Amino acid sequence: MLLKLYIILCGLTLVIAGVVGYYNNLNPIFESAVFGQTWYADNGQNIFHVVLGIFTLLVGAFAGKGLQKILAWIFSALSMGLAIYSLYYDSLLNFFGLEKPGDTLFYLLLGSAGLISLTITIIYDRSEELEELRRKLKV
Repeated sequence: MLLKLYIILCGLTLVIAGVVGYYNNLNPIFESAVFGQTWYADNGQNIFHVVLGIFTLLVGAFAGKGLQKILAWIFSALSMGLAIYSLYYDSLLNFFGLEKPGDTLFYLLLGSAGLISLTITIIYDRSEELEELRRKLKV
């Protein structure tokens, strides 16, 4: 349940980031009032965020626990990797611009939340397995 909630919240966050990024590009007053120089998203990033967000929402809503766990591992690892990468470089494959500290914090928060939810899920699953084993052994 925790992984499902994490994946759905990540999907919503990505969709909102993409939509706000579009609005940010269309309305310069909004950009200076809300984000200033801390975060800028070009249209390539906005498309990527919206498409990945919709995919993530669908997987979170309809996929089984195994696929959710795999997606959470991939999503967390990629988010943490992008956060670390954005500390040292300003663009990803000369296609996406990475802003500091906006993108660094954004991806660091998404990746950290994923790793925390995965850790809690793994501990919970192991404790259920242990409890089942205790019931079978009647200890």
